[in-house]
Amino acid sequence: MSNFLGKNIQFRPYFKLLSQILLSLIFISVFIIEFVTIFELSGDNFLPGVRLDFFGIELAIIPILITVCLFLTSISTYGLIFSLKIIIQSMKKREIQKYKAPLIALLLILGTSFLSLQYYYPVWPGDLGVSPKFGPYIGYYGENGIIISWDCNHEETFTLLWGIDSDDISNEKISNIQNWNDNDKIFHHTVILDSLNTGDEYYYSIPQFSKEIYSFKTAPSFDSGEEVIFTIVGDTQAGYSIPKKNIKLMLDDPDGLDFTCIAGDLVNRVDKINEWALLFNKNTYGRIISSVPWMNAPGNHELSCEYDGCGFRENYKLFFQYDYPENKEVLDDTPDYGLYYSYNYSNVHMVSLDNFQNESFTRSQGKNTRSYFTGAQLEWLEEDLSRNSEMWKFVYFHVPMYSMGDYSSNIDIINQLEPIFDKYQVDAVFYGHDHHFESFLVNNTYHFVVGGGGSSVDPMMDIEEYGDRAWTDYQLNVSESEGQFDQIYGSEYQLFGELSNHYLKVKVQGNTTTFTAIRSSDGSIIVKYVLEQ
Repeated sequence: MSNFLGKNIQFRPYFKLLSQILLSLIFISVFIIEFVTIFELSGDNFLPGVRLDFFGIELAIIPILITVCLFLTSISTYGLIFSLKIIIQSMKKREIQKYKAPLIALLLILGTSFLSLQYYYPVWPGDLGVSPKFGPYIGYYGENGIIISWDCNHEETFTLLWGIDSDDISNEKISNIQNWNDNDKIFHHTVILDSLNTGDEYYYSIPQFSKEIYSFKTAPSFDSGEEVIFTIVGDTQAGYSIPKKNIKLMLDDPDGLDFTCIAGDLVNRVDKINEWALLFNKNTYGRIISSVPWMNAPGNHELSCEYDGCGFRENYKLFFQYDYPENKEVLDDTPDYGLYYSYNYSNVHMVSLDNFQNESFTRSQGKNTRSYFTGAQLEWLEEDLSRNSEMWKFVYFHVPMYSMGDYSSNIDIINQLEPIFDKYQVDAVFYGHDHHFESFLVNNTYHFVVGGGGSSVDPMMDIEEYGDRAWTDYQLNVSESEGQFDQIYGSEYQLFGELSNHYLKVKVQGNTTTFTAIRSSDGSIIVKYVLEQ
């Protein structure tokens, strides 16, 4: 027995040696990761003046890199020196001194990593298999109706309580339930409240889901004279930092907010639940959508999947069960119908179109080679606009008609939609797909590229990638470019462009609408336009 114990004792120095070698490799890996990251971030990834969220402080990239570099270098060097001392003592068979420094350094690195993960990627438990919980979130449904949705791992029906007094929400509605298409343990609940009074505030609660009492206000009547304020942006694409900034700016705006929209590409991969979790997070859109209606349009990434065999628009059409029109057309060999619809808010008429109706589109060099609107959708659009001729008319979808950006102008979409927009005097059109901001004025209709809602902005100043189309600065005014963009269809209509993250605020006051493009970085105004009806 003593010999056995003695052998165990002899093994301890070797164990300590191996543990210190492992710690040394960890510290060296931190150095390698640090310098690789600095090399990647110090290139042309960030535009002039862009400031990033560094644990709640807005800083330029260089101060952030310096701060991170000094911290990690100091901690890793501190731990590595003492780990090497222990290794040398072990190899020289000297008495090994006890140093707490390597363990302290490791704990500091692990602690910082966890805090960073929690701050910048708070949905990480989902990657470990923890089921996310979304909602509640609301949208307009039909005339004077609201659809309320929430998602969780409870299969049984829930009771939603509602009323016009927060102290008396005694009306009851039972939820309808559907499974998420890629997870038979997660369930989507919906309740529709219809025939509500115009301009009234309502309260609701879902006791089995949350203890909180939520509220929303229905749209005022057409002739109320109340101002209407909504925001729109495209291509959030599972970003976290930029949507977080945008939502904070919207909440801080003293004008308030009646509803908000995303013009496609809400996530990168429609079957990646954690990407949806970032969008629904309590610091991003989940912060407002229990009381602010959320009215979205599908994009090409609502067709993109992480895994083979996922359903057509999986999850998107489950989360957003808007009041789609009854004359849905399903084309041959396609699994779905177009997700287009319209709704009114006071004297504002909103139309959301579907670029990818029933589309089994092909790809070339990572880009969509075609998109279209079916005849049925265009017929519906004309009929819809003709019925709402006395209102402000705004239309949004994903792929741009006019753009000096990555995908350029789309002549096919222009040929399909512009005659309709001219005929029914559409006031403004919004779209994304290209990740920047841009404005156009075409036949008295404003067009806005609002694809800066996520984490990336297209590198349009990269001459190697874009050649003669490359922007000479992060801002672009085609009229001052000496003919550089004449070859791009529709360039003569361009007003202004900027490579920045942003959102667009639309404010309707009687016969006047103001469009204000707002930078995500600091809330400053990119540009503002005023339209008189």
